[in-house]
Amino acid sequence: MNVLDLPAEVRPGQIVEAESFNKLLRALKSVQLMPGRGYTRHVNRAGTTLKIKEKPTRGGRAVYPSFAMRSIETVPPEEEGGDETYKVTLEPGRVKIANPEQAAGGGSGYEYFVPEIDGDPMDERNEDGDLPTLTVESGEMIFCEIERDESGVVIGAPRMIVGANDDDSDHYQPEDPADAGHVSQYDLIRILEVELDEADDLVVTVWRKSDIDLVPFLWMGDNVGGAAAVYKQHKETTGTYEFRSITGCWATDVGVDGDTIVVDWEGENVGSGESGFSAGILITRAEEDPGEDDCEQAAKFRGLAQGADGDERQIRISEDDEIVRIHGNGVNGSLTITDCEDPPNPIVLIEWEDGLITTSGQKSHAGGCPDTTPP
Repeated sequence: MNVLDLPAEVRPGQIVEAESFNKLLRALKSVQLMPGRGYTRHVNRAGTTLKIKEKPTRGGRAVYPSFAMRSIETVPPEEEGGDETYKVTLEPGRVKIANPEQAAGGGSGYEYFVPEIDGDPMDERNEDGDLPTLTVESGEMIFCEIERDESGVVIGAPRMIVGANDDDSDHYQPEDPADAGHVSQYDLIRILEVELDEADDLVVTVWRKSDIDLVPFLWMGDNVGGAAAVYKQHKETTGTYEFRSITGCWATDVGVDGDTIVVDWEGENVGSGESGFSAGILITRAEEDPGEDDCEQAAKFRGLAQGADGDERQIRISEDDEIVRIHGNGVNGSLTITDCEDPPNPIVLIEWEDGLITTSGQKSHAGGCPDTTPP
């Protein structure tokens, strides 16, 4: 804290002496921004620059956490933006993400990216040995912008950008048949925020001082419609999503054809009668039908008919709601024999209804009339 040696107050109309004026100037010049613990101060014509104190290592270079602020300085008004514009230097960092394809190829399973600043890697120094800087105004935020595809894989190099402090990430949304959602999106990782408070004091809020580890997208599944549910559950103990298998039973066969699961119906005519007196109900399909897509075909069965046109049709077939009824020819009758005894005794040997015999068992008659056979 600075203690100012100020001159006495001057009354209205009183002449200001040179000694008092010079004393005031000396007091103003003595005002200095005192850095706190861990910072150093550099004063130039543009103002005061605070830098993090360097901690030498064995190689003589400072060690900073990834994406930590190394320095922030005021940009001279004539160069850009005025007193509320600042140049920020960050310690280079990396973006890390798991890559199953890379792991399948025998690698570590991780990919690392160095973000760029204005097209240059943030760890690339210029000819003067300086790292690239970002120009920030009061109320703005430095982000690491990362573009990813629908599977979460990083596209291109991440970028260090400056934006409004309320900017949000453009999260991935799965595409659907209605063309909603979009394939790629940006993750905006907050690094640090610069603003002036009500007293015009510079406030730097640090959000990150470490490498960025990206995690896979949160996946959500839901069974739609009223059929059997294929998606079963998310197994939290292993972090996997479980789906039910599709199984074929009886006449249904399930197979895999490339990227397609094929559910196929199989049937055959079984049993056989005497040659010429039997027929198959199911029409066996051809192995290949180049004229039609198999998925557009229905199983075909032969119809039941009551005889060819012109024949005497003793059997009739009709549809009755959900069943097929088989009828006779509608003729009812009986065969009756009457004996010659007194009184006569009629004996029914056979009866039929709808053209079909209804008499069961065996019937026989010895006859009771005299022999009238001519000699």
